[in-house]
Amino acid sequence: MLASLSCRGRQVFPPQPLIEFVSLTPAEVKALSGSFEIELKYRDGDGDIGSSRADDKNFFVIDNRTHLPDTARIFTYSLPDLSSGARNPSIQGVIKVKIPLALSSSFYFPFPLPEKEETDFTVYLVDRAGNKSNMIVTSRVSILP
Repeated sequence: MLASLSCRGRQVFPPQPLIEFVSLTPAEVKALSGSFEIELKYRDGDGDIGSSRADDKNFFVIDNRTHLPDTARIFTYSLPDLSSGARNPSIQGVIKVKIPLALSSSFYFPFPLPEKEETDFTVYLVDRAGNKSNMIVTSRVSILP
């Protein structure tokens, strides 16, 4: 996971985090061995995105294949503390999160499935004050057997 921070000028943003989809790469992954990366832009008025505690889950990725069980659809991550420490707490930057494993539906269902599955992901984050960001949907990715 990678996050960058920018604090140029005296920009002031609302306290609710705002995220914007940048990319999902690669466009195809191999089931059970491939991984992909989601890149987002973010901004937050009170600069409280992330945590110094690795067990604080604050970044959520939902696989939009609804036929999968929730345990296979919802990925949770802990973003590092992105606070700037500056007088103006407003922050903005880029977050890159690597999703380490792509599951094929055939892992859960014994009947034949298509050669290739396609899905996209819904992503959001929650800051330390409990403010939930907007939810974005990524571009589509193909999962190969």
